[in-house]
Formats: sequence, C-alpha cells, structure tokens
Amino acid sequence: MRGVRTIVALAIAAALGAGWWALRDSPAATSSLRAPGDRPVFGEKDAIPVDEIDAITLRRGDVTYELRRTGTAWRQTAPVACDIDPYSARQFVADAASLLAERAIDSTSASPAAADLVLRAGPREWRLEFGKRSVAGRAFVRRPGGPILVVRSPLYERAVEMDPREWRSRFLFPESLGRPTRLVWQDRTGSFELARDGERWTVRGKSLARADQPRVEELLSGLARARSDGFLVDSPADLATFGLAEPIARLTVEASDAGGVATTRTLEIGAPLGIGTNDRYARLADTPFVFRLGAGTQTALLPRPGTLIEPTGSGRRPADVKRIEVRPAKGDRFELVRELDRWTISRVKDGMPGPAVPCNSALPERLLKQLCLDRAPEIAVGPYPAEMEQAQVLFFGFDEKPLDVVRIAKDTKTGKWGLENGDSALRVFPASTPLALTADEFGAP
Repeated sequence: MRGVRTIVALAIAAALGAGWWALRDSPAATSSLRAPGDRPVFGEKDAIPVDEIDAITLRRGDVTYELRRTGTAWRQTAPVACDIDPYSARQFVADAASLLAERAIDSTSASPAAADLVLRAGPREWRLEFGKRSVAGRAFVRRPGGPILVVRSPLYERAVEMDPREWRSRFLFPESLGRPTRLVWQDRTGSFELARDGERWTVRGKSLARADQPRVEELLSGLARARSDGFLVDSPADLATFGLAEPIARLTVEASDAGGVATTRTLEIGAPLGIGTNDRYARLADTPFVFRLGAGTQTALLPRPGTLIEPTGSGRRPADVKRIEVRPAKGDRFELVRELDRWTISRVKDGMPGPAVPCNSALPERLLKQLCLDRAPEIAVGPYPAEMEQAQVLFFGFDEKPLDVVRIAKDTKTGKWGLENGDSALRVFPASTPLALTADEFGAP
C-alpha cells in the first residue's frame, strides 16, 4: 500500500507541475503576480512589439536624444553620434512594454513633464510623458490625452534620471561594423598595415610579408572585445589637455558588412592619465568623447609589426611540394623528387639533373618541415644579408610550376640561421638547428 500511495502522490505532483508550467507565462499567471489594481499601461490592443521597435526619441528639457536601430545594432544620431549598447536600448523598449500602473490620479496633482518618450516601429508609434517625482518618491507617467498614472518601473529611472552616457556602448570596434579588411597603425616612428587578401593577410610597411594567421585571428578577436574603461569628458574645449591634439598612436580599421558597405573607424591614443598608471586618454575620431583606455587594451591593439609576420620560411604546405631544388652558395646543385612514398636525389650539372637514386626520405621531409612548418623564435625586419647566403631552396608543385623560393643565410659570428621569403623579413633560428644544404649530406651519388 505504501508503494501505491507513493506512486499516486508522485503522479499528482507531476500533474500539478505540468499545469504550473503550462500556465506560468499566461496572462492569468502574470496578473496573479501583480499587486492588486496594477494594470498594463499598454494593453493588448496597443501592446509594444519589443523586437520590431527601430527608433527611440527621448526629450529631456531642451535636449533630444535620437536612437536608431539597424539590424541588431543601435546608434545614437542626436545630439551627438555614438554607438549605443544594444542591451540598454532593448531595456528601454522592454521596460515600456511591461510598464504597470498602480492607479490613476487627478491631473491637477501632477508635476510638469520631465521627459517625453516616443517608440517607433515603422509608421507606428507609442508615446509617454514623464512627470517629476513626488516628495514621496512616486513616479508619474501619462499617455497623451490620458490620465496621470502612478507607476513602479525601472523605465522612469532610465528615461528621466540615468546619465545618458550609461547607454553608450563601450566597444570600440563592434562586430556590427562588419568584417575587418585593413588595419593601419601610425605612431611617431612611422606606420604599417595589415591587409586582407581573400582569406590570407599581409603585413605591409618596411616589409611586405606573410601575416601569421593564428596571431591575426588573436588580434581580430581582441579587436572585437576591445572596450573603453569609462567616458571621461564630452566635447572638450582643448584636446591638447589630453594629449589628443597630436596623438601618440592611431589605429584605423576598415571593415565591410555582408552587404558590401564599407566603414572606417580610427582610434586615437593620447597622454597617460597620471603617475602610477599606464592607462591613457583616448577617443574615436568620429565622436566628441574622451575616454579611458586600459593598459591591457593598448597592448592588445598596438602590436609590434614583427609579431604579426608569419615565422615560417615558406607559406607552402609540404604535401603540395613535388620537387625541391637546392642551390648551395658553394658546391653542386641538387634536386629531390617525391615518388609516391619515397624520395630520389640527383645532382644538377649545367642545368640538367643527373641519374636519380633513392635517398633517405627522412631528410627531405625534415627539410620541408624546417622551411614550411617550424616557427622561428625571432623575426628581423630589414634588408636580406646576401653576403651571408648559404643556399636557395626552390619548391615546385605536382604540375611542375614553381611554388616558392626560400633564401637561407647564416651569421658566421653567432651561427644563427636566417630564412627569407622575398619579403625583407628574416626568420631567425638558433645555431643548433640541423639544417642540411649540401648534396653530400643528402647522400647524392
């Protein structure tokens, strides 16, 4: 019997739970949570469609704030242009849609209007007037032509009392700008840029080098996360006070959205905030706000050019190489040819390869790994030291077309190796690197 009673009790509990789950979001359930007498300010017939609102107008005294939505992004267009935090904009709408009135009162007891709010979805609009708080702290609202209502809602604080700067987005380069296509850094020593070419990136400046894809992805991720650390001054009289009349650094980001619309945004970085901090004053060139930029964000957004260069001797994949031609500075040229699962080697005389014989396949595979996959611990940007050249290595594909050339130099003083790919960026490897570059080392006949 005890087991039967237990089963019955569990069944009743399950049924009650299912009933509560079905009713918890119903109007009846919602109204049961309200205080007695509470009524929606916007009823079912004129309910605000939260996800369709695309414009917000708020007037406070002589200042009118205009907010516009494009897709999921919100932007303030007046009194000044700036990005708006999408959550803050949505809260405006959601708070208005769920606004409840405790009761209506005689209009003669109301204070003068403190703010006017208009929400728009295409041609439709919803209006509210906000009165000043009473001595007892009560908040008053009124729909045009309607009675004055006493409300309990965070909408009043947001519309009448909140600092408008709190609505602004702190993201410097939000994803809504589109996909970055070009980044340009400028400081007092010069400039360099990172440009997209299809799915690859190139570093341009003192060198024209392949960009390190993992490092670029890390940079772009940091770019999307970069935020200001607080707005300090709006429309300052003198930018020189903040070191922004002549910024110490600039970062310009060019982006393009899915529709091909291009956007350019420039971050300017000025003087330190003071002694004991590495944070600096900064601004976006298209806004009149000065804000605080943290030291960590500066590090993420202002990399050294060398850290963006791909640290491999070649950008080719070893599997794409059919033939390797090695041209030592001293000694015979030779070539290595991939034959299914083995390699052959032959010396080259007067431009013609001699008899090919099998070689230890581990040696050409190691050479490919060293030139195409191994990442150099150092990058030196500057002219290639031709006087130190030890060899040139040429790669050819399975269609016999040339793929790449890697020039190899060695510093006789330090013993370090340098690999260069025609881009004035030397990938520097330690002297202990076992780099074989002669025909004898590969076992040529």
